[in-house]
Amino acid sequence: MYALDNSSGVAVMPGIKPQLKSALEPQWFTEGGNGVAPTYPGADWFNIVQAELLNVLKKAGINPDKANHEQLTRAIQKLGGYDFLIGLPLPYPKTTVPTGCLAMRGQSISQSTYPVLYSLYGGTLPDLRGEFIRGWDNGRGVDRGRTILSAQNSTSIALSLGRFSHNGYDGHEITDHDGISATHPGYAKFKATDNSYGDGISYVSIRPRNIALQYICLAG
Repeated sequence: MYALDNSSGVAVMPGIKPQLKSALEPQWFTEGGNGVAPTYPGADWFNIVQAELLNVLKKAGINPDKANHEQLTRAIQKLGGYDFLIGLPLPYPKTTVPTGCLAMRGQSISQSTYPVLYSLYGGTLPDLRGEFIRGWDNGRGVDRGRTILSAQNSTSIALSLGRFSHNGYDGHEITDHDGISATHPGYAKFKATDNSYGDGISYVSIRPRNIALQYICLAG
């Protein structure tokens, strides 16, 4: 985007002539014909359009560059908060990744290709497959010792389940307790190799109810 750049212009924008038509009833360009003269926009129209476009660049902090024809697009992105959204983890309900986005799966990224992402994460995106996101403690003391973007293992919940002994368990095992519904589901993971008893389960991992969505982010 660039302003008029030849010797036919003036250094100061001329005053705008009085408005003739209602803004609610805009007039449109025509090439003329059948007794209708072709449209002559006049300097006012071009000056207004140029001023509006240059002000968009100014608000976005972009200096006009005659050789760059993507400046208006870039300005609209900046003013619309597009840069702020780059890198923000977004839960997405499809297995395919939309154009302009990346799946957050721990892959390397190029600084030249994705400069904004690189400024946020460095050369590697976080791997958010199968992960929950937790708010950074930031000095509150609820989750001490964490740095931003640090990962954390799950917590094991201690249980007191006692002991069990049954000859019928000899040689049998159950390893997937997620599919078992019983009065004591904590016993769902066991393996017996002889007719003896052992300690009950001491720890079990838990999870909240959840829905599987794919974490993606805008790339840029």
